[in-house]
Amino acid sequence: MKKILLAISVVSLFTGCSIKSLSSKKNDDFVRYDNTNHVVGDKEKAIKTLVYIEKFNDTIDKKIIFYIDKFPYQKDFDLCSDQKDFKQLKSVITYKNGDSKPIYINHPIECKSSITFENEKIGSYNLSFLTGFKNYKLKGYDMPLPYQANRRLSNFIIEDKPTFQTSSYWYFEQ
Repeated sequence: MKKILLAISVVSLFTGCSIKSLSSKKNDDFVRYDNTNHVVGDKEKAIKTLVYIEKFNDTIDKKIIFYIDKFPYQKDFDLCSDQKDFKQLKSVITYKNGDSKPIYINHPIECKSSITFENEKIGSYNLSFLTGFKNYKLKGYDMPLPYQANRRLSNFIIEDKPTFQTSSYWYFEQ
């Protein structure tokens, strides 16, 4: 009886691991980029702190903190500046003996963005977010391709009391 229980436990252990492995592989085809820690400007010189929030399924998906040093305010920035060394798979060379060699090229990702305020209430923005990487295969090698999303709006108004019921909103921290 003990041997049967031990055998069932071992089989359950391996089955559980393989199921977990299969499900994690299924989610590995898209790797999300963390857009919740963006900071623009110098906190020490700030006269106002502006926050942009975007939610998905009641969870903060994107967050940018702007340290504004003066009005009118205009700032250009890159929301994925840490991706300057991104290498993209260009091709795979296959030799007669069956060996292969991947060829990578430097392909920096840019998320050029900007914000403009004439005063403390009215502004315009162009935000370019890196949402993540879709992972494809080329002759057995990973080939992640970047996906981006843009948000643009001219002459938007920042309300004194933002409506937190919407999926995206701006507010000044007190």
